[in-house]
Amino acid sequence: NAGGVKGLRFSVWNPKNAVVSFDDCPPLSERCADMGWNMQLHMSAKQYLEHADVIRKLKGKIVIDHMGRLDPALGVKDPAYRFICEMIDRGATWVKLSGAYLNTVAGRPWNDATATAVALAGFAPERVVWGSDWPHVTEKVKPDETELAELIATWFPTERARRLALVDNPAELYGF
Repeated sequence: NAGGVKGLRFSVWNPKNAVVSFDDCPPLSERCADMGWNMQLHMSAKQYLEHADVIRKLKGKIVIDHMGRLDPALGVKDPAYRFICEMIDRGATWVKLSGAYLNTVAGRPWNDATATAVALAGFAPERVVWGSDWPHVTEKVKPDETELAELIATWFPTERARRLALVDNPAELYGF
């Protein structure tokens, strides 16, 4: 805490390069909750559904990373979207709207990812945060940061929506 750490990220989306297992989440969620930290979960939509019962019981703040990695062909019709909305409604859950290039089948300008981001931001404007995902460690060809930043105006079309996603929500989530 004194060093500014505010949470743990569990990237278990790709088991081939995961350094932790989802089984580590429950015991560590208790420690995170005790310190006011969040648990950021980077999982596939399918994994969210497979582990839904355990995720519902995690202690403390939860951040669903990369828009929940919903199937880009399905977008908000992916069954995991309903689970994400349920978690938001339960409280203490935020969704990080980031990685447009990871959530697309259409490619640039990532209209399919934008539709998902806009839906999530509209569903719970008080429970979304934006991230650039820099330095894009998984990408051989790095996306242009300016292009990603320009999505902010589309994903959060009002001053209020931008303020929530970029200022107020991160302040609440991370204790700024």
